[in-house]
Amino acid sequence: SRLERALAIYLQCQVAGSDPAVVLKQHPELQELLEPLLLPEAAAAAAAGGRWLGDFELVREVGRGGMGVVHEARQRSLGRRVALKVLANDLAGDPVRLARFRREAVTLGRLEHAHIVRIFDTGETDGTHWLAMEFVDGESLDQRLAQLRSTGGHRGGSLREVVEIVLAAALALQHVHAQGILHRDCKPSNILLANDGRVLLSDFGLARDERAPAVTQVGLLAGTPHYLAPEYLAAGTMNAAADVFALGASLYEAITLVRPFDGPTNEVVLQQVMQHEPKDPRRLQPGLHADLAAIALHALEKDPAQRYPTMQALAEDLRAFLDLRPTQARPPTHTQRLRRWVRREPLRALLAAAVAAVAGLLLFLLVRLPTIRAGERAANDREYELAVAEGFLQNGPADRVRAAAAARRALELRPDSGEAMVVAGLVKLVSDGPAAALSELAALTSRPHDDDDACQRLRATLLGKLGQTNERDALLAKLGEPRTQIGLLLAADQLTTEPTPERLAAARRLASLATRIGPPRLMVQGRWSALSGDDRECAEMLLLLWPDHARAMSAAAMHLSKLDPQRAFALQKRAVGLGVQGADAQCNLASYAVRVGEFAVAVAAARATISDPEVPERYLPQMVAILREDAPDQVEAAMQTWLGNHPDSLVAHREAAFTLFRKGQSELAIAQYRSLAAR
Repeated sequence: SRLERALAIYLQCQVAGSDPAVVLKQHPELQELLEPLLLPEAAAAAAAGGRWLGDFELVREVGRGGMGVVHEARQRSLGRRVALKVLANDLAGDPVRLARFRREAVTLGRLEHAHIVRIFDTGETDGTHWLAMEFVDGESLDQRLAQLRSTGGHRGGSLREVVEIVLAAALALQHVHAQGILHRDCKPSNILLANDGRVLLSDFGLARDERAPAVTQVGLLAGTPHYLAPEYLAAGTMNAAADVFALGASLYEAITLVRPFDGPTNEVVLQQVMQHEPKDPRRLQPGLHADLAAIALHALEKDPAQRYPTMQALAEDLRAFLDLRPTQARPPTHTQRLRRWVRREPLRALLAAAVAAVAGLLLFLLVRLPTIRAGERAANDREYELAVAEGFLQNGPADRVRAAAAARRALELRPDSGEAMVVAGLVKLVSDGPAAALSELAALTSRPHDDDDACQRLRATLLGKLGQTNERDALLAKLGEPRTQIGLLLAADQLTTEPTPERLAAARRLASLATRIGPPRLMVQGRWSALSGDDRECAEMLLLLWPDHARAMSAAAMHLSKLDPQRAFALQKRAVGLGVQGADAQCNLASYAVRVGEFAVAVAAARATISDPEVPERYLPQMVAILREDAPDQVEAAMQTWLGNHPDSLVAHREAAFTLFRKGQSELAIAQYRSLAAR
């Protein structure tokens, strides 16, 4: 609606400090709505009332802003010209605006400096609040810069003049800060240039004593967007560093005639202040001295800690420049320029970085691709070897989850590997029996694979377990002698199903042959070590070839358990720490720990073994015996766990009866034994 448009224009005018007359001229269609908002009746009423306001004769209007109107006036009692600032009557009821108006008077009263406008008096007449200040004949720095723009830019001594003007403003602001006051609205329009050559800082309507509470309304910005410091926009932090930033923006505008941050809307300006670096002033003002450009950019650093620490430091650098002395601020290095360019042109910088990264990656790949591919193949080979070993060397049902995962991983890495198919079939055999394993093998071998001999040998083994011996023997006769490592190991395993000295010796020969017809493999070496009679040789071979593999350590510990109990304990403890699993992992650790006197470790491992529902029951009596000797107070809880996992176990009930007997509850123990004997 027209009213909404008028209100939006009014709010923009208030934030930007626009000239109401110009705004009214730009929007004639909304004149009747904008006039009451932009031209407060208080000033009009004061002017209409005979052009007098108390002791002051109002000569002419010289300025207008969000707080009211400034008149050139004559003070009748003293016969002097003053600048009379009148607070609009409709704002007098706003406690925030009124507090600001009064605070400006108090602030100016505390300040005495050659470059700050003087205050003469303040008061209230017929409900209208006013402030009488020194009248300055001349123009503002903003008007001077506009004139330079219109005449083609700096020429003659104009550049030095504007630097001297900013230096005077810096000295004035240093005095302001020394009094504990922040100006908070330092911009070219508030720097006045008197006809007698004086430079005067004016408009302290937003100034704030750092020791006094703020009177800025929550959610509203104090100041002009083009000159607000980024830390104030981000976190509301307003201190002397923010005034340094604002004067730095004014200096930048004075020497380049372009605002460092600008845009069509306040939102765009604020985004530029937060996210973009100003251009190097030398790009906008050819021939500009590098030191002067460095001073402006140093004052406009985004990080307050990187700016001039005080207004005095900025003033000293400006004076050094004018005196042709070295300045503290130095022209940016190539690295700083690059960083500022990235902030100023983030999209282009991102695109350039992406192009450079792609080019670098392509060059890297061209040089390193063969090595990378070789490394990937080696890594896949290592992972495959560990997976097939984990699946093949399983110890029973307690390993089935880990073994099944290993078998799946081996098939993922090599989908056409007959060896991996055999491992998957063996895992299925342990977990679900020969019939399920035979079905699994048939499904896997329906696709092309590279070792049908090994798959057929596993099929023969499964047929034998199902009682189909004739079909098994016919298939083995057709296959002849095994020629691959996995085939030799399967043949060796088949011999151990009906162990006799002769069959065991033959199984050892086959496993030994498997270790010699190919490179060292944990799957092969692990099975050979289980069949070999030389425990020390097996242990040293496993540790030499796989010094950091948990399953190799565990197997080596088993071989050394009688030869070197201390070393066996250390190896098994490390293997468990590395995550080795299986029915015998914790059980073996408990046994080895007892042998070397590490009873705390033995008790913990025994409890872990008993708590695992997948551990075969044959291991548990030994674990309970360890607890009886070294932690008798934990036996009863261990027995409850055992009975909970195996409620129908005769062995568990027998051990429970013995536990009762050891506690002195003989009658209960005897009754338990009789019940078991009856069963």
